[in-house]
Amino acid sequence: MKISRHVFIAAIIISLIFVFLFIIYQTLLTQSNIILKDISTFRITPHLGNGISTKSSNELVIASQTPNIPGVFSVGMSIHISKTGGDGLLIRSVAGFNGIPKYLGAESEEFEIIEGPVIIDSKIWWKISSIENPQKNGWAIQEFLMQN
Repeated sequence: MKISRHVFIAAIIISLIFVFLFIIYQTLLTQSNIILKDISTFRITPHLGNGISTKSSNELVIASQTPNIPGVFSVGMSIHISKTGGDGLLIRSVAGFNGIPKYLGAESEEFEIIEGPVIIDSKIWWKISSIENPQKNGWAIQEFLMQN
């Protein structure tokens, strides 16, 4: 079985294009501010300086130079529980719906964000700590939190 010369040349050209695209991809990935370890969980870390923020465990870390913007949450921010219709919000031991509920945070109860965000179960989770009792802390869904 003979391979046509044109088919052989086309196969070589296509192979070279794939190698070239792979080299470009690797170069861009190593020069970016993204560390990709495991995309099942990722964390966005605001960073006011230059460089990459690093965290331990399997997570995606994105370093940015974005200051606090209204409606955008960050570690250290004061927030309160909102939009629960008075039912309160389950604060969990770990981020995600598989986390064991630790307690029920009351509507308008004030907290400080101490860790996060983590995206699990298609939701953005923040670890929060009660302003009045720092021992009262856990993970909550962002959609029920509002800036003070």
